[in-house]
Amino acid sequence: MSERDKRNKQRFDKDRADRLSQRGRRYWRQIHNLKDSEERRLFAASRPVYENLFEPEYREPFRNFRDYISAKPQPSRRKAPQDFYYVCVLGDEVVGMLFFTVYPRWLFIAYAGVDTVLLEELKKGALRGILAAGMFGVIGEHMRSAGCEAALFELEQIGVKDIDLLFDMDSLLKGRKVKGGRVLNRIATTALFQELGAWKIPGVRYRQPDPGTEPGSAEVPMHLMYLPPDWQELPPILDKKTVREIVHFVYLTFYKDGFDESEDYIRGNREATIQYLKQLERLSLEPLKGVNQCELEKISLQWMRNPVGLFRKLLAKMKPQLERLGEHAPNIAKALEVMLRLADLVLRILDRH
Repeated sequence: MSERDKRNKQRFDKDRADRLSQRGRRYWRQIHNLKDSEERRLFAASRPVYENLFEPEYREPFRNFRDYISAKPQPSRRKAPQDFYYVCVLGDEVVGMLFFTVYPRWLFIAYAGVDTVLLEELKKGALRGILAAGMFGVIGEHMRSAGCEAALFELEQIGVKDIDLLFDMDSLLKGRKVKGGRVLNRIATTALFQELGAWKIPGVRYRQPDPGTEPGSAEVPMHLMYLPPDWQELPPILDKKTVREIVHFVYLTFYKDGFDESEDYIRGNREATIQYLKQLERLSLEPLKGVNQCELEKISLQWMRNPVGLFRKLLAKMKPQLERLGEHAPNIAKALEVMLRLADLVLRILDRH
């Protein structure tokens, strides 16, 4: 490809990302006043979306978000971090949620996503990319307004054990939301986030800490992701100093600031507090061993094509048998239809990668 073709492709892809972002932005609404009855309703409606998107071990108590939203700004701290909570509203339904914190240099996305399973139940799966682009539009607006260098976030790694959950037929045959739906949602999320401009920071042995357990027992391997304020085709290049600053920021600012450091808490949990702070110090150093200047990269998703395709074929074979059950198994038939559409969506997304 010539340099001119590359430039034309970059303009086309950036223009497309910008158009999708503008179309999707109108579906996202900030929640900042829980005394308002409509905002209170939307906030409450986002709870099942939050719980559908994230496994219990990755979630914090939902009531914490109420505290974050209600927290008053501190005028004495000019550069104090600010929390933001958004919901994605489609008609009367809340189908996505977004929570992030803006710091002077970085923006950290703690929770973000659109419930693909719910969209398929509403037969609105085609809007998935537009809604995700709108979410990235919100994040980009805040980055540019605050002068942030980039947004950072964690992304769950998808492995063989997760693919095994696709074939959780016991739950499917009981008409329940299956764990495989969450796995397909994560695959779609990873692909769409990367299409919309997110990059993996390679070579960093990053693990998510957990203040509620013994040190090291629940340190979950994750991808550490980097999102520039504006979409770009060519991968950003970060030097070792910047990577070190990013990792230190995540562990020693974001996670440390989020820990309850009130005197009453520390007095009652002194040993746990000391151990957790030591854990953060250790984690801030370990991921950087051997890391020099790095070119950011995309997470490879092609290996997922075969298992998702096999899962889709299995569902297709089951469909005629379930249809013969007719009115005796409406829940199962609906669950199967949703999973079929979701598998088709994921396969279309993977075909682009």
